[in-house]
Amino acid sequence: MRPRKLWPGRALTRTTMRSDTIRALMHRRDHILLDKLSHDSLRQGATAGGATVEFFRHIDNDAVRRHLAGIRANDTKNAVLVVTEGVFSMDSDTPQLAELLSICREFGAQLMVDVAHDFGAMGEHGGGQPEVHGILGQVDFFVGAFSKTFATTGGFLATPSASAREYVRMFGGPQTFSSAITPVQSAVALAALGIVTSPEGARRRKSVTAVATRLREGLTARGLEVMGDVVCPVVPVLIGDTPTGRTVSGLIARDGLIAHLVEQPAVASDAARFRMQAMADHTDDDVDTAIGILDTCIRAARQTIATSR
Repeated sequence: MRPRKLWPGRALTRTTMRSDTIRALMHRRDHILLDKLSHDSLRQGATAGGATVEFFRHIDNDAVRRHLAGIRANDTKNAVLVVTEGVFSMDSDTPQLAELLSICREFGAQLMVDVAHDFGAMGEHGGGQPEVHGILGQVDFFVGAFSKTFATTGGFLATPSASAREYVRMFGGPQTFSSAITPVQSAVALAALGIVTSPEGARRRKSVTAVATRLREGLTARGLEVMGDVVCPVVPVLIGDTPTGRTVSGLIARDGLIAHLVEQPAVASDAARFRMQAMADHTDDDVDTAIGILDTCIRAARQTIATSR
């Protein structure tokens, strides 16, 4: 994905950029297939345009094939868009993207990958999971955010299709009627892109992978449930019920650990979790301290709640 193919969104949130792109591209006779754990903004965009929307089992390419076969058995003319994510940050997993792209090509469907959590932070050159899976530059549509690796606000659409870029530019409602992204936002994103593609960026990606690996292994060694199998900057730790999660959240803040609790409605009521954020500048001592605090506070919270019942 060359920078010249990046089309920065206007002054939109990453949520609007995702939904706006899908809504602009797809119409009422078209079909959209989404991973059942797709971000809510992707769901909003899918339903807003009036297309037929179906959900497939999480990162199950066989299910995608079955859905596409069913669609094409009845409709060989209209567009089909398959939507997934490079990294599902709530669960720290990723689809087999090369296989998924091949399935899309087989059935004349197009593929959209949301790379908000992996673009810039993963891959040898920062191309995210599409680079890791060897399909960088082949995917029909990438959408992503500047609010992660790129340290600013706004989002982007990247596509090899000049006509698709212009179509979304002209017919993406919120984009058309929003203020342009500011010079400061653009400068920050471009500066971050410069770091991503430099030797410093490669060193930082290597460091953040080491930090995330140490964090995952250390938490697992304490008997905590670390979710997913992709080593990425987001390390989800399953807690379970929301009251326990909220209690832990208060305890770790008191002890100096900053970690984001995800609870209902973002996840199920019995699937609250912490999304630990690994950074390249975290030291081994930082990681070990965080592991100790989280483990201690989870045990204390569970003991407190068990005693009160």
